[in-house]
Amino acid sequence: MEPVIAKAEACCRGARQILQSPLWTALRLDKPAEQAALALMGCTSSSGNELLAKALSFQTKPRIDYRWLYKRCDAITRDGTLEGLGVLTVCMRLTADADFDYLAAIFFKAATRHLIILGGWMINHGIARGIAEYYELVLLPHCNKRRYLAIFSSEVYLHTAFTLKRALEKHATDKGVELSHEKAVEAMWEFLLWGPCDRKG
Repeated sequence: MEPVIAKAEACCRGARQILQSPLWTALRLDKPAEQAALALMGCTSSSGNELLAKALSFQTKPRIDYRWLYKRCDAITRDGTLEGLGVLTVCMRLTADADFDYLAAIFFKAATRHLIILGGWMINHGIARGIAEYYELVLLPHCNKRRYLAIFSSEVYLHTAFTLKRALEKHATDKGVELSHEKAVEAMWEFLLWGPCDRKG
């Protein structure tokens, strides 16, 4: 596997990080969610580690501080990393496996927001459609027993991601600035918070 990863990295800088991301374990339903959670531990942010520890501790009906939960989900999303998406996905799987449907729906909605944050990056790396269709056709049906709790369309997602990507690139070109991944993530986070209106004037 290492020779393949080395060749990929030589052809496309950053390929190693993508190929070795714990996200791919998080997506595999043939691997226990607990195993994926442990693989992510220490590879993500402090908020991610805290969420994983909390989700792993659920044995009976959990007592949840929802403010605490949403704060950490938002912190992970604002980071805009593959590992963060993996954390939210694993937490969704763990809570769904424990039959905590409402919690699974919260994590799924957080994961779809994270997909929006990463939309442009995923398009640039050619994985946007595959990831979106996998979430829609595989992960959501597996984790969402009460279908009305969470809805996701890969086609709507892709249209949104392409539209926002073009808008960000045009804005960067008009301003004569480079659109780094960090700047794109921050702009997407602002969009999720405020919508399409420019509230900063």
